[in-house]
This record gives sequence, structure tokens and C-alpha cells, in this order.
Amino acid sequence: ALGGPFWGILGDKINKKKLILIGLIIYSIGQYIFGNIHNLNVMIIVRFISGFGVSASATLMLSYLIQKSEPKNKTRNIAWTAAMFAAGASVGYLIGGYISSTLYHQPTRKFLLISGMTLLFIFKKVFLLPVFLIFQQIPSVYNLD
Repeated sequence: ALGGPFWGILGDKINKKKLILIGLIIYSIGQYIFGNIHNLNVMIIVRFISGFGVSASATLMLSYLIQKSEPKNKTRNIAWTAAMFAAGASVGYLIGGYISSTLYHQPTRKFLLISGMTLLFIFKKVFLLPVFLIFQQIPSVYNLD
């Protein structure tokens, strides 16, 4: 939450997609460090840094969505994005817990699997269709008007 204003101001001056990518990389590195350290004080600092990185995604995705959405679809797009953030966080913890418990004694495989998933996510976000185009193609059955 503390990073929101920082990323928002920076997002008005620099390409939002690049900043989202930078934030996700900061978050990923922070999470990797968090998973491999055993000092409580360092864990707190690393979680703070990870939170700062992930706030880029939350802040700038909404800003980008508001900027690029047509006025008639803006509210619906924001609602779907909020729902996807919540669902993604829940499913992400579920998948992370499963990977961690099954590959507990194989740290190299765990690292490669999680890194691969992160790179796939980053590739999808950077190079595929922007979120607002996907939401504009949702069938009219989801139209809340």
C-alpha cells in the first residue's frame, strides 16, 4: 500500500507496462529471498520490499485499465479486475503450497518450476493482449447493465 503513490506518480511519467514488469520482478526476487532465509528481521524487510513491488501491479493495472477502457465498460472492467486479483491471490497460495509441499526436498526443481511459472506470467502480461481487450470481449450474458 505504501508503494501505491510512488508507482502511481511514476506511472504518469513512464510506460505503465514496463513499470508493472519491474514491480513483478521486484516481487519475484523478494519472494525467492523470503523463501530461502531464516532470519526474522531480514524476512520482515524482504516482505516489505516484495509488497512494494507488488503494489506496482495493483496500482498500475487499475490505472491502465481506467485509462484504456471505454466509458461504458469502465465499471465492469474494474469489477472483473478486482475479482480476478482476489481469485488469483487465493489460487496462487494454493498452487504455491502444493509446489512447496511436494518439492520440499528438491529446492532446485522447486526454484525452476516457480521461476518458469513467473516468466510465463510475465510473458503473458507483457506480450499478449492487454487486460481491457479481454474484458471487452466477455459475452453479453455478463453484462451488468
